[in-house]
Amino acid sequence: CEEYGFFQIINHKVPRELCGSMLTAVIDLFHLPPEHKTLLFSDDSTKDVRICYHYRKNEASQEKIALWSEVFKHSWHPIDDFTHTLPMNPPQYRFVFHSPPCSCW
Repeated sequence: CEEYGFFQIINHKVPRELCGSMLTAVIDLFHLPPEHKTLLFSDDSTKDVRICYHYRKNEASQEKIALWSEVFKHSWHPIDDFTHTLPMNPPQYRFVFHSPPCSCW
């Protein structure tokens, strides 16, 4: 981690196909047209599902400065059904994140 700046977990027993499908679903979500993504934007940290930006305060002016990162957050639970909270678009997102192989964790 010190050399590369990130951790990568290997041999976690999650099928490669599922990892690939999840990555594709997340990429597709971030590539949605603005009219779809704006439905998910919120600064309300209590919302289960939202897209938000990270901000940093300028110490001198107390002004919020937007950082480059756009974050998608949603709740997830291995037992409870959370599918109804997931976004409708992209269409495969709900299916991938609630598919039977996801029960492996």
